[in-house]
Amino acid sequence: DSFKMKFVILVSTLCLVVSMCDGGHSHHHHAHHIGFFWDDFKSSKILKAVKGGRVNNENRYIGLVKHVDGDKELLIPGVVEAQSTKGIITYEFNKQLQTVVDNFKILCTDYPDHMEWISTNTNDIKQLLHEKELIPAGSGPEQKYYIGRIQSGDDLLLGKVVIDNNEGDGFHTISNSKYIHKTNFEVLIHEMK
Repeated sequence: DSFKMKFVILVSTLCLVVSMCDGGHSHHHHAHHIGFFWDDFKSSKILKAVKGGRVNNENRYIGLVKHVDGDKELLIPGVVEAQSTKGIITYEFNKQLQTVVDNFKILCTDYPDHMEWISTNTNDIKQLLHEKELIPAGSGPEQKYYIGRIQSGDDLLLGKVVIDNNEGDGFHTISNSKYIHKTNFEVLIHEMK
């Protein structure tokens, strides 16, 4: 009889442990379900990287890089070109092209279908900020940056979006050594499905 009792206690303890472990696992899984995350660039991470642009029929990804401006350290979104051995990020700062190799973060997701591009412009985006979850991508001097893209011929060009209530608002990038500033563009949002 005491054997039976011990057996029942053992089984119920095991059930409790299993449900706790499983509960812990699903909770952890839920915690990771912020939809997106920034990860240190490694070429193996490309499988989870958010595709955003295309240049000459090659995918371009979204990166985040530290930029030192005088005594300030800024975080700026840029365009990642993933080659087999190394990654290169290019970004626009003060209308100039900047390039960094390997030392940057890349936007990743476990839920690619939660990433959505929405057509907007410098006026409508202010309303979008309240209605949708725009993916924040760094910040400059008293500015927040978001991720944008525009169609240019056959290419989809990635860049940063600034919403600041001044003439610098909109989409900024550099393509073929030319600075581009547009007031109509697409912006990247995270949409729970």
